[in-house]
Amino acid sequence: MKTHELIFQEQHRRTFDLLLSGEKNIETRAGGTGYEKIKIGDVINFVCGQDMFARKVKNVVHFDTVDELCVAYNPHVINLDVNSCEELKARYDSFGYENRIREYGMLAFILEDVA
Repeated sequence: MKTHELIFQEQHRRTFDLLLSGEKNIETRAGGTGYEKIKIGDVINFVCGQDMFARKVKNVVHFDTVDELCVAYNPHVINLDVNSCEELKARYDSFGYENRIREYGMLAFILEDVA
């Protein structure tokens, strides 16, 4: 088991807080930046500013496209502020992830409390 750190910018505090509260238990990341090292059973420390909490990785799923992600999971489960796959794609595009997703796909980390 390894421990990883995922840092949220303050502008993404809402997502951090939803993960902290347990309202959100799937975190997605565009591939190609070392996230493929995160495996089932690992622990992720989520950090935003001075706040931190840990979750255990219950499962990791790779998707070649956002469309595949949307088939497997309702986009609203991935991001509580969106209601369609088109909105989810637009959100990822706003982060500048379009090329990374095209090249490396998406990773979905299914999370659970650390025992």
